[in-house]
Amino acid sequence: MGVSTPILADSVRITGDGVDILDRRVYPFERRWVHCASLEDVAVAIERMVTQSSGPLFATTAGMTLAAREIAGSGPEAAEERLRAAGRRLIATRPTNNHIRDAVRAILAATVDGPLAGAPGEELAPAVAKAAAGHDAAYRAGARALGRHAAALLPDGARVLTHCWGDAYLVGAVQAAQESGKRLEFVCTETRPYLQG
Repeated sequence: MGVSTPILADSVRITGDGVDILDRRVYPFERRWVHCASLEDVAVAIERMVTQSSGPLFATTAGMTLAAREIAGSGPEAAEERLRAAGRRLIATRPTNNHIRDAVRAILAATVDGPLAGAPGEELAPAVAKAAAGHDAAYRAGARALGRHAAALLPDGARVLTHCWGDAYLVGAVQAAQESGKRLEFVCTETRPYLQG
């Protein structure tokens, strides 16, 4: 039995001209995407709750990728400062969201705080994109592993209560349960601040 990837697991998409973010303020009643052409657009989308749950993490890595595209022609000092400024801007969108802070730190550690300190923008741009993709992949792998573990603990037919945060971990648990032939029932008790649960 094949298990499809739900839209929530792919709610932030990097495109050739920006980033598309599923508007969680209206989902699941509407499937509307907000197009972000710049880092600032991504930051505003995070602030306005366009993306929720694990979406801000993916929006952050996508935003850093956009920032990297913008510094491609810059010299070393300008490229580094603009990249750091992009990280500060994204962290400021939701100061209590550790995922955002951790993603920015990981990308900077893999680039300007690490092996590419002093590199020009043309070298930093692909490295930032690679670090961002790597951070996303590691998060998704962790979510799948946690989901498999959670699904193994749940008997077939279990009733699961969710509260607010429908993160990648929950998606991973549902997918793992489906792959093992289990059927689960969900009771969603809260949908704040929009339709998040």
